[in-house]
Amino acid sequence: MISRNHVSRFRRCYTAIALATALVAACRCAGAEEMKRFAVDPDNAIIVVPAKADRDTLTAAAELGKHVALITGVELKQVEESKRPAGKYAFYVGISPLADGAPLKPEEARWVITPQGTWCYGQPLFAVYGFLEGALGIRWLEPGDQGIAYEQQTLLRLSPGQFGWAPILKQRGIRAGISAGRPPVLPANMVDFKAWLPTKEQHEQTARDRGQWCKRMRMGRHADLGYGHSFTDWWDKYGKAHPEYFALNKYGKREPESQKANPQNPTEAVGLGQKSTVKLCNSNPKVAEQVVQDWLANGKRSKWVGVCENDMGWGFCSCPKCRDLDGEKAATGLGDYETYDDFLTDRCVYLTNAVARGARKHDPDAGAVMYAYNQTELPPTRQEVEPNVMVGLVPTTINLSKLQRLYDGWQAAGARTLFLRPNYGSYYATTVIPMGFEKQMFDAFQLGVEHGVIAADYDSLTGHWPVTGISDYILAKAFSDPSRPFEYWEDHYCAG
Repeated sequence: MISRNHVSRFRRCYTAIALATALVAACRCAGAEEMKRFAVDPDNAIIVVPAKADRDTLTAAAELGKHVALITGVELKQVEESKRPAGKYAFYVGISPLADGAPLKPEEARWVITPQGTWCYGQPLFAVYGFLEGALGIRWLEPGDQGIAYEQQTLLRLSPGQFGWAPILKQRGIRAGISAGRPPVLPANMVDFKAWLPTKEQHEQTARDRGQWCKRMRMGRHADLGYGHSFTDWWDKYGKAHPEYFALNKYGKREPESQKANPQNPTEAVGLGQKSTVKLCNSNPKVAEQVVQDWLANGKRSKWVGVCENDMGWGFCSCPKCRDLDGEKAATGLGDYETYDDFLTDRCVYLTNAVARGARKHDPDAGAVMYAYNQTELPPTRQEVEPNVMVGLVPTTINLSKLQRLYDGWQAAGARTLFLRPNYGSYYATTVIPMGFEKQMFDAFQLGVEHGVIAADYDSLTGHWPVTGISDYILAKAFSDPSRPFEYWEDHYCAG
């Protein structure tokens, strides 16, 4: 259970947002007595939603009702605004006070608490979560109902005030690690362990619970950054008509390279490899032209044109023109950075720059996005990054001094816009062994914030909540409010 002084302490975690003058004046005129802590009898309370409320609003209202029922044992009735009965304390969801006409920022949430009613509006789901967490002391320590920490109350004790939250990052996310509709399948040599697998129903529930937990942590986005492995369908689209678009592989062919040389799979026959991992000929100017044409044909879905190389660390182009683009790894000053021996950043920056220039001809606000990932993780030494290129860093370390030099190197090369896309959940998965890396993960993220990253997309939750839950919780909370120190979020978690 959460003690009363814990609730009081955590209520201060949200920055007050000034409402319009009329509401502020009304609160002042109400007198000192009205501004004191007051009690709401749940038997005399309702949830009010707009007529024809959208799905987000109805989901927010359901979450409010669910948590009030957990705390009090009372299920609140939900009604539309026009049918609100007199004499009931109303929790308004998706409805703002008449006095608050201030424009909302993307994803912004606001909640106002008065003895006459409580309003959760803006982004309604985030507003409800802010109210539940700040006013009622709810903590979501892990996915599912078993992860909800709360203090039982007969009456809901609230303090009046005006509160709000708006994200600093354009995107905030830790990937769930599992997907609905895709239960795990054991390979033939592990069928003896089939009893350990969850049922289909258990898998689907876990996937839903993790997705809901991410929402409760206020993960989301208000910008389409256009990234992701960008050329997974290119072989099917252009393999026959334009083989010159593709990398000259180690077998002297412009086609997806077999993984035969990969020690993880030494028995695969030489021949056509995995199509979704095919690499491009970065030096071919026709490739950049085709990327831009595809972007235009798709209606410029994002202002960022994806130039993120396909996954897996093999099959890169060995033609003389691509090799001539490559710089020297030693020139990065990051020779002690643990990454692939191949250093291919300059060729990828060369292609991304060409796409960025091409996109800018059609839209002055457009740009191109690339990954700094494995062979391209270290900053370029010969190419200067175009100003309208966004770089998605996929760091392979949480060593702070190395990360500092990595960020500095990319910014020195001209990278103005950065986002974080680490695979930390895979690199540092500890199964059931506590390693004490919570603060290191937090500090690694904060270093990115100090260098101006605009988004965070981490892969992924490990699911070992008693051991790694605190790390994921603190990281998720840091995404929602990077201004708070580690110790604040540590206390926030431990209060649950």
